[in-house]
Amino acid sequence: AHIVAEEIEHEITSAGGFPAHHITGLPVAEETFGQEMFKQMAMSAPAAGVLILLLMLVFFRKLSVVMAPMLVAVMTVVWTMGLLVLLGFTVHIMSSMIAIFLMPIAVLNSIHILSEFHDRYQKAGSQKAAILSTMDELFKPMVFTSLTTIVGFGSLMFAPIPPVRVFGGFVAFGVAIAWLLSVVFNPAYAVLLSKRRLSNFGRTEEKDSLLGRLLPAVGRWATGSRFLVVTLTLIALGVAVVGITKIQVNDNPTRWFKTGHPIRVAEQELGSHLAGTYLAYLEFDANGTEDGTVKTPEVLHYMQGLQDRLGTFDLVGATTGVTDIVKKVRFELQDGDSAMYAIPDDAAEISQELFLYEIAGGDPEDLYKFITPDGDKAVLWLQLRNGDNRAVSEVVAAVDQYVTSQPPPEGLKFDWGGLTYIHVV
Repeated sequence: AHIVAEEIEHEITSAGGFPAHHITGLPVAEETFGQEMFKQMAMSAPAAGVLILLLMLVFFRKLSVVMAPMLVAVMTVVWTMGLLVLLGFTVHIMSSMIAIFLMPIAVLNSIHILSEFHDRYQKAGSQKAAILSTMDELFKPMVFTSLTTIVGFGSLMFAPIPPVRVFGGFVAFGVAIAWLLSVVFNPAYAVLLSKRRLSNFGRTEEKDSLLGRLLPAVGRWATGSRFLVVTLTLIALGVAVVGITKIQVNDNPTRWFKTGHPIRVAEQELGSHLAGTYLAYLEFDANGTEDGTVKTPEVLHYMQGLQDRLGTFDLVGATTGVTDIVKKVRFELQDGDSAMYAIPDDAAEISQELFLYEIAGGDPEDLYKFITPDGDKAVLWLQLRNGDNRAVSEVVAAVDQYVTSQPPPEGLKFDWGGLTYIHVV
């Protein structure tokens, strides 16, 4: 879609340009967002690494020491993304976020090790003794915390959406790699550091630091006011439960952009002049009907009735289907008699009118955008003025209500398609 939009822009420029022109639609919005997302991830992942490095420097004050967790993080991201590409998976919007997720997760075990090593080094007297006692203390907790994280992200592999499965699986793999590197690389790195680089490491008295003064005070307050803390927590939980019941899932990729973005401006301009820039498709499947075709008066009358019903909704700007082709051809054949702009009651006449449209000099494939060549299926195009999930859901509900109140011909089935409906799913 991005390439098509660029080609259109090129053609407009080649033609001398227009006073104003707009290109929008969900495919363009999604692709443009994807392009921007890759640029953001290219900046955000390294920026996250720099921020983590600076934060660890504040705490541990030794660049040579904090380089170990940074190397673990970098190797974790490179190995995970490398495996993703090696196995042939596409780097799309969701998988591009794997790096930004793994960067902070990968350093967690290393920070635990560094913190404990920081406390033990001066007392242990040697790097090897300090790191061995540190690993002896932290090995099991790190296994348990890493496993729960792996299980949490790994559970996404059971999701019905392939990109979510890929995201969950590779983040889980990255967490496992981060754990392995943390427990193997960090101890080796710590032992290889020279004593000169660790001369003052761990000498700062914790009680003199801000955290050293703050944390004991918080601990005393939490234990001394335990009933108040538990009560406030339960109240907060109750408020959260009420809030959860009010969550409404709603999304629209076009709204991911700022108000002044060209895609948003295009949506507003085209939406105000045309029937709407959001498309949904409703398929009519007649394979189960007595005649096995949609080219019957019963099916087309039903489709026309549904179109008339949808036309009463402000959300629906226009509907287009094979019914419109049949009515238009019939209208022209009868010298523009407005009374003939209707679905005929004869199946043979319907077939003849469709045949005439097919051989009328235009592209025959145009007809097959609305009906299959053998006539077993037809599709109704819906132009929507609003592409939000909730708006599309309202239209779907309206169709369901119509089908319930006005039973279709026996055996006729319906199915939805289009990006607007996919986002609802």
